[in-house]
Amino acid sequence: MARGLMIGLFGRMTPMNGPGRARLLIACAVLLGASAVAAWRSGHLGGLRTAEPVVVSAAPTRIVADTLHRGETVSQLFARQGVND
Repeated sequence: MARGLMIGLFGRMTPMNGPGRARLLIACAVLLGASAVAAWRSGHLGGLRTAEPVVVSAAPTRIVADTLHRGETVSQLFARQGVND
């Protein structure tokens, strides 16, 4: 039974010609082009340029011993120490 069904399905298939073949070729070309553009934009084909890495040798720090005065905000403390400059 199954063998007869398979022959019935695939026995009717004929090679594509005419407009059906042209549509298939156009669809394949569009798919291939879209895949190539996606690969290029994601950097797989060298299309994405990146900047040189930033190398930090040491953190720029300045240690200051200071506390908040009564009623003073943290913003005022930073201003007094020159952090916002």
